[in-house]
Amino acid sequence: MTIEEDLNKGISCVKAEKFDEALKIFKTILMVEANNAVANYNVAIILSKIGRFDEACNFFDFCIRKEPKKFEYLQGYIKTLMCLGKINKARLILDSVKKNYESVDQINSLYLQLNPENNLDFFYRYLENIGIFESKKGQMIKVNSNPMPLLTNTFINWFETQSWSDCNLLELGSGGSTLYFSKFFRSVTSYETNPEWYNHLILEVPSSVNLYQTDSISSSLHNINIDHFDVVLIDCAENRAKLSKVLANKNYKGIIFHDNAEWYRNSINILRSVGYYEVPFFGIKPVDDHVASTSLLIKESHMSKVFNSNWQKLPRFASYRSTTNSWDESN
Repeated sequence: MTIEEDLNKGISCVKAEKFDEALKIFKTILMVEANNAVANYNVAIILSKIGRFDEACNFFDFCIRKEPKKFEYLQGYIKTLMCLGKINKARLILDSVKKNYESVDQINSLYLQLNPENNLDFFYRYLENIGIFESKKGQMIKVNSNPMPLLTNTFINWFETQSWSDCNLLELGSGGSTLYFSKFFRSVTSYETNPEWYNHLILEVPSSVNLYQTDSISSSLHNINIDHFDVVLIDCAENRAKLSKVLANKNYKGIIFHDNAEWYRNSINILRSVGYYEVPFFGIKPVDDHVASTSLLIKESHMSKVFNSNWQKLPRFASYRSTTNSWDESN
């Protein structure tokens, strides 16, 4: 087949969303013709579609240098930089190359996307703050070197308003959450089934954390005196309905955090059947491309504990009026 025929085949694969096959075709072309702008562009498109934005930028950068008047190359590059949250870099690039393009309308369209009237900079800063741009699936999430749990942003915002310093946490499934929660709870006891994850964490946990490796969290839970713990987090790769049954059968009365509650409705219903109320915190997580729920499950006797209006702190970026607010006066 000729280069042109290979290009057409690869483009057809992209349109059919056969990205692995298309990537092989275009990379084979580049082994023969490294400067082929069409092949480089399509590799960039594929990489951006599968979330490998940093790699995609290298190919887009080559394309706009190779063919500086091809608007679709510039457009792809700018949009990929936006996905990475690199708004300032995108603006600089657009300013430096806009003279190469004849269509003022197309350039203005990109300019408006980078300089909107709807506070887009704030939203990118917010996403950056919760680890959206730097996190990778299967790795511990850290923002400015601080570990973050893989729980929804709305749950974390609420969690940090409350005081947990006199509470002990039992964590069923460890991770970045173990290190994060150790800064808030008096003690954290965590059980993990993955040896690699355990070996990684054991080197980082502070003295307030008791980390255990186990073959079965469910079996371990049977042998735990559950009354020693004020809060239980369920976030492990194990049958959660069975874990919920153990907690129900042990007549646990404390607070429960249950991640991805939208996937485990039977588990939630087991807990609701023994008097728990569910408060779902739907939101986003750094490595997921969907809305999820980290749910709070609580019995009526603990309502005042978790809904204390004397907030410990406000979430980052929250707007607080420290001066007199006439709309909040009772007289």
